[in-house]
Order: sequence, then structure tokens, then C-alpha cells
Amino acid sequence: MGDQMASGLRLDELYRMTAHIYSEQNAHRPASATFAHFVEVCGILSMHSRKKKREEVTFEDALCKALGWYFPLMAKLKVRSVEEVIYRKYPYACPYCRQLPHVDSKCKTVYGTIRTVDHGALRQKYLDNRAMRPRGVGEWQEMFGRIYPRGLDESARSVVGLFEELGELAEAVRVFDRYPKYFIGEAEHVKHFETPRSRIY
Repeated sequence: MGDQMASGLRLDELYRMTAHIYSEQNAHRPASATFAHFVEVCGILSMHSRKKKREEVTFEDALCKALGWYFPLMAKLKVRSVEEVIYRKYPYACPYCRQLPHVDSKCKTVYGTIRTVDHGALRQKYLDNRAMRPRGVGEWQEMFGRIYPRGLDESARSVVGLFEELGELAEAVRVFDRYPKYFIGEAEHVKHFETPRSRIY
């Protein structure tokens, strides 16, 4: 698949296609095992941030492998739209400071967990920015590049953030049967949005 074609592909189309390709392999695998494989591949991403290589796997290879585990995990836990999940957390703004671009001095990265998501304000930002929602994969990349403009020297910070989120997602996967809304919240921090148990977005 060419880069231009891939960048124009809808994120949900990529999600459904990937989940379908791996659905048979994941049918009898518990969600915890799928999640473990996802974390394993994310470990390879962190190695690349430190300029290390593993068996000649490129960053792009590792990213594709990560999505190859993440999408089936979302499908296994009945997420209907990855686009909806992501945009409810990132409505063309940082979910913590609600700015575009993100402003460190007003955000969780400085204040820590004392100042977390203001769900009412984030919901309003989602409603205000609905028309700006990205379509193709390239537009999603552009959106995140605008929310979090980063230099090459900031990749280690991104990896630390990734693993912080993975730790929270691990807990959500573990308790999914009892608290499915907690999972969808940690999958992209979509808390306080009503989601019927059998139909998550």
C-alpha cells in the first residue's frame, strides 16, 4: 500500500481491515494476551527512541506491528469506532489544557495528576470542534502534529508518556468484565461519555 493511499485511508477503515485480518488468530486468545503482545511491540518503539535496533526492525515496522495488536484488542473489546474514541479525547486540542497547540504551563505534564481532565469542558470542546474531525490517516497525523509539535530531541518524552498510558490501560484490560467503561476511558481516556456495554462507539 503506497504512502499516499495509506494517508488517505480512513482510520476506521484501517481499524476494521486490520481487526478482520487478525480476527481468527485472536478469536481464542484472551484480551490480556493480545494486550501483552501489544506492549511487547511498544517496547521495540522505545528502543528506537534510544537509537537502538532489534533484529533490523525499523520504527515503521514496529509501529505497524503495534497497530496490528492494538486494533484487534479494540475489536475484541467491542470498540466500534476508533475514530470516535480518539476524537473524544483529542478534539483538535490537548485533553488536559484544551489548547492548540498544547501549553506545558497549563497542562498535566507540569501539574501532574492534581489537575486532570475537565470532562465537561472537554465534552464542549468535542462539540465545538466536530467539523474539524480528521478523516484520512494523514489528517490524524497532521492533527497530532499540531496539538503536540515536537522536536527530534523530545522522542524520549513521548515514549515515557506512552508507557504511562500503557500501565493505565493494562489495569483497564484486567478489570474489563466488571468495568467496561473504565477500559474505554483508558483506551483513549474517554471517561464520562455514556457508552452502552455491548456497543462502545
